[in-house]
Amino acid sequence: MVERRQNGETGIVAVHCLEGKEVWGLGKRGVWSRELAAAAEEHIESRTPGRMEDNCENPVLFPLEYADGLRAASLILNGHLRGWGYAG
Repeated sequence: MVERRQNGETGIVAVHCLEGKEVWGLGKRGVWSRELAAAAEEHIESRTPGRMEDNCENPVLFPLEYADGLRAASLILNGHLRGWGYAG
């Protein structure tokens, strides 16, 4: 989605993969936005009721750094969500 923004086709310069409980700590430190994650999950009909921290035993986080300075994150929340959403 962010590559579609005007002048956004600069590419990704770094991507990391982090798993497990560390993902929740990185959310608390602002590496990924809990508010944006909540906004994205609101539109996913196939989800387990409750908090993502309680439903997902092994979360996966992909922090993305774009060449123009934009930072984004992709979360995989198996056990909590069965679909995908986007918020920006």
